[in-house]
Amino acid sequence: MATCRDCIYQKMCKAIDAIGEFQEGAECCNNFKDRSRFVKLPCKPGDVIFCTTMGKIYKGIVGRIELDDEGIAITTTEGNCFDSSICYHTQEAAEQALKERET
Repeated sequence: MATCRDCIYQKMCKAIDAIGEFQEGAECCNNFKDRSRFVKLPCKPGDVIFCTTMGKIYKGIVGRIELDDEGIAITTTEGNCFDSSICYHTQEAAEQALKERET
């Protein structure tokens, strides 16, 4: 049975009582949304990303984000597709990741 702990609204919900205990059973709330059905995306379309592959850093703009069998795939506006695990929000973070792989 689902509980308030399984809901995406758990931090702001009034179904949690005064001492911070969660209500049992999702049927106690009309706003229940199962958080296991949602994925937090690493970026959004239009974001600038820096991807590391084959020892180099590629700068791109996110065009599309897809969920596939292997995880989250990010396609840039130029058509390059990268695994989200090798994409970073800053060039410095991408450079650091390359350095860590070399050692």
